[in-house]
Amino acid sequence: MAKKKLKKKTASKAKSAKRIDQMADPVLNSARDIVRAGLGALAVAQKEGGKIREQGSALFEKLVAEGAKLEKEGKQSAEESAASVRKGVSGMRDELESRLDAARKQAEDRWDKLESVFEERVARVMAGLGVPSSDDVSKLTSQVETLARQVAQLSGERPAAKAAAKKPAPARKKAKRKAKRTAKRASGKAARTAASKIASPRGEVVFHLVPKDKDWAITREGADGDLGVHGTKAEALEAARKAAQAAEPSRLVVHKADGTIQASYNYGDA
Repeated sequence: MAKKKLKKKTASKAKSAKRIDQMADPVLNSARDIVRAGLGALAVAQKEGGKIREQGSALFEKLVAEGAKLEKEGKQSAEESAASVRKGVSGMRDELESRLDAARKQAEDRWDKLESVFEERVARVMAGLGVPSSDDVSKLTSQVETLARQVAQLSGERPAAKAAAKKPAPARKKAKRKAKRTAKRASGKAARTAASKIASPRGEVVFHLVPKDKDWAITREGADGDLGVHGTKAEALEAARKAAQAAEPSRLVVHKADGTIQASYNYGDA
């Protein structure tokens, strides 16, 4: 009896184990499939990941190449723009300098023409008034110098010997200097006389700026002596202008170093 019960228990246990195995097999199979699927996914992921890395590397290199190309084109465009700007600025500067040179030359030509016309008109007016020209005064000066030499010769101041001719005596040197001063005074006097021939309004005071030895003197027609003597012509001219302006209506006649007339200035209602 006991053996039968034991057999029944053993058979029952075997059936239970078989049922458990039958129930566990699907679970184990599913677990294996899941593990296998995971391993397959991992393998696929690794394989696709390599492709993605390769594609990403290729894409990065392509982007770098495109960026370098764009940078090169931008740099070239910037250099071309800068060169164009520099060329434009240089062209504008050259054109401006050319225009300035042309304007300066035109102004100089007009000034020269105006000065020439002024001198020509002044010479024409002075000729119409009977004022001798600088050539006439120069001829007169030459004649005075010739006359002075003849006077010196007639006075008996001749060399007594050849040695004396090589080395002039002090008296002869003094006579020559005196003759030169006489000729210079004569030429200055002739120029002042010629200037006084210009028609002047009644009551006008006439001043002269004339050379005197190495200095410059200011004289006044109708007055004895010099009004002033200056070491330079500029100082004398300034003083003469002030004197003429203080005595308006007046006229100032400026002479050159050779005694000829250089210019004439009117002050006041003259």
